[in-house]
Amino acid sequence: MLLERVRQLHRDKPLAGRRIAVLATDGFEMVELDVPAAAMRLAGATVEVISIHPGRIRGMNLHEPAGTVGVDQTLDRADPADYDGLLIPGGFVNPDPAALVLKARATVHARDGSDPEKRHESPPFRPQRS
Repeated sequence: MLLERVRQLHRDKPLAGRRIAVLATDGFEMVELDVPAAAMRLAGATVEVISIHPGRIRGMNLHEPAGTVGVDQTLDRADPADYDGLLIPGGFVNPDPAALVLKARATVHARDGSDPEKRHESPPFRPQRS
């Protein structure tokens, strides 16, 4: 069942032409970035890692350091209008959460045009087929 679903994603490419922003910083949970990003790439999306500093960011496996991933763009240079979706992986250890959360919040609200002072539920992302 799962293997057939993976084959279908690879064959149908339901996210083809879509750009997905991944907002992360050092201390993100590696599996929470790697697995969804791989699935979105398999489905045809372009996935870009955005962080508060350029270079590479270190992931974690629970409380143990894991590998690093390259940063495609810094948060201050990313334009929310360039992306169709957003992935924010969690993390147990994160030295820069306040800076990332504040900048990410502004980025998300700029993307959807909402008022950051109002609490609301965003509608789920549903890719449109061409």
